Amino acid sequence: MKKLLLLTKTLLAAALLCVGQNAWADDITSLPFNKTWTTAGESTTPFDAGSVMTGTNVTALSVNNTTATAWFDSDTENDGYQPYTLVTDEEVTISFIAYHGWLSGGTAQGVKLVNSGGHTLAEYVYNVGNCNLTDVQIGGATASTFTAAYNCQSTGANGFEGNKKPYVTTAGNNPVITFTVRYDGYVTLNITKTGINNTYTGNLPVGWDVDLQKIQAYAGSNNADRTLAINNLSISSAVQERADYTVKYVDSESNPIDEDAVYSGVVGSVPTLISSDKAARYNAGNTKKYVYASDDASTKTIAANGSTVVTVTFTTYEKYDYSVTNSMGETIESGSLFEDETKSVAYPKYAQYNGAYYVTTTPYRTTVSNTNKTPVVTYSASDVTQFVETTSSNWGTTGMTDEKYSGGVAYRGASGAKTMITAEESGVYKLTYAVCSNSTGSPRSLSVYKNSEEDANKLQDDLSITWSLNYINTTGFKTIDNISLNAGDAILFKGGDSNVILDYVALSLKSVAITPANAKSTYVTTKALDFTDIDGLDAYVATAAANGSVTLEEVGAVPAGTPLMLMGTAGTEYTVPVAAPSTSAPAVNMFEAGDGTTVFNGSTYDYILYTDGLFYQIGSGTVATNKAYLHCTSDPTTKGGSARALRLSFGDITSVANVEAAAEAKAQEGKFIENGKLVIVKNGVKYNAAGAQVK
Repeated sequence: MKKLLLLTKTLLAAALLCVGQNAWADDITSLPFNKTWTTAGESTTPFDAGSVMTGTNVTALSVNNTTATAWFDSDTENDGYQPYTLVTDEEVTISFIAYHGWLSGGTAQGVKLVNSGGHTLAEYVYNVGNCNLTDVQIGGATASTFTAAYNCQSTGANGFEGNKKPYVTTAGNNPVITFTVRYDGYVTLNITKTGINNTYTGNLPVGWDVDLQKIQAYAGSNNADRTLAINNLSISSAVQERADYTVKYVDSESNPIDEDAVYSGVVGSVPTLISSDKAARYNAGNTKKYVYASDDASTKTIAANGSTVVTVTFTTYEKYDYSVTNSMGETIESGSLFEDETKSVAYPKYAQYNGAYYVTTTPYRTTVSNTNKTPVVTYSASDVTQFVETTSSNWGTTGMTDEKYSGGVAYRGASGAKTMITAEESGVYKLTYAVCSNSTGSPRSLSVYKNSEEDANKLQDDLSITWSLNYINTTGFKTIDNISLNAGDAILFKGGDSNVILDYVALSLKSVAITPANAKSTYVTTKALDFTDIDGLDAYVATAAANGSVTLEEVGAVPAGTPLMLMGTAGTEYTVPVAAPSTSAPAVNMFEAGDGTTVFNGSTYDYILYTDGLFYQIGSGTVATNKAYLHCTSDPTTKGGSARALRLSFGDITSVANVEAAAEAKAQEGKFIENGKLVIVKNGVKYNAAGAQVK
């Protein structure tokens, strides 16, 4: 006869949980079975691997880098392990306390219950590296109600060896795992710990044997100090009369919202609900959401005749529309949610609007709800003219952690992570960047260069960054002023370690250099500029054109995209400061910006400034994008005709120009600008400025 641990049951045939020759005990002969390990090195264990270890707080069976198996055997007289088959109305419960620790880089560990066909009836998996429960299996598949991993570490877990304090034994600090298998193939796995009480259920696939062959505990970590351990292993069985009970799902007005469910329970006991009974439900059109409010299960007992009805009541929520906008009137995000739902909507610190950047002081999220359906993110004008928001592609290539819109900042760079911003035009700039450490009081480093990572080009020595994530939007701003950049010059950022976080970088153009080619020339601003008090350089807009002259009015600050005529010394470089992006445009301006594509053919009253300082009608050609032309809606010349030169009128002063000959010219004859050159048409023949005939 095998040396066995015989477990006799009052209502069942004899069953055995054993490990062959390594018997657990010979004198335990009654159910329910309950075993608590109390002494390190104890040999009476039903598992074929593992050992009993003792710490300050607990002694438990430890499973380290192996699989430990305990076998059921329903026939003690014959060799081999015969599975234990459940009889009608029988329910077997297996329960134990699990001790879950932590080990950096650790792997999976867990416990599973297997039948005679080798199928896993139930199993849970714990990741010792992340300290979370990663899977629950019922009938060989992940339980339908297991949707995401969650922390399931023992409180105070710190190893068996080391300081001998593996676990805190206070009730609730360690998870209690309970497997329940019912005769009809219904399986339950419950995990209970302080703050956790999760039950997973399911039915075994058709054709699976409802029997018990073995329990297996496994752990892949090769560290005897940080293992899976179990204690208080309990196996019990009960055969009780069962009956069906019905669960109904209704709204607050008792209207049914879903099909009834039918469960089986022990007669005389309180009916139980599972997590899916309380899960949210939706109507067919997805326009209503039903959220669990209450149930009356605790007031009922299961009747033998199957008449018990449990009512689960739900609150009804309708949908509402939400819209998050900015103060410029643009929509950041819109959509619909149910009345009980909220959503955190992300938005950037800087937003571009009408060619200018606006800034908010409250990045990076706002929450919409049924009581806050239309939040407006307030932005104000900024002096920023270029902006780069760090992303995983432009701030390092490895070790990236996207914390934007969740942790309040952008991306954490890897060691030596880099990003850059390139000047779009020549000028003098102010550089602003937001940088922080991921840990208060732990300095990080960041270097800033111009064009190349050489000490001679370093704009900012290694910066010791101590601002934490919480301060990224206040003290985390750094500036470097008065940087002269040519178009195409780059500002480079290089992180010194893996924990420096760069939120964004921004360039503010402070001034631009303008060098007129002629004493009188046209110009189109690419940024808002202020020509007030620029010594030797004046800017004008055209306010009228009639009787052979164009009236000019001097201007100071103008917005981006303003076409102008400039008067200064040819070849002299003038420094013009950038104006506020909100600068208003002149009330009247007959100058228009060239687009480089529109072809003029002399049929419209459009005039271009020539090198002699007069405006001539455009006979043919295009106007460059950085130049301006005079657009009139009617003939502005003294006498009718399209070949008229316009003199310049500055208030009471008119420029001296001999335009009488042009005034006497025949219609369609006179001076024209064709392809950027002066052409004189006389008696139908074209001549250049030197008097030579041209085609």
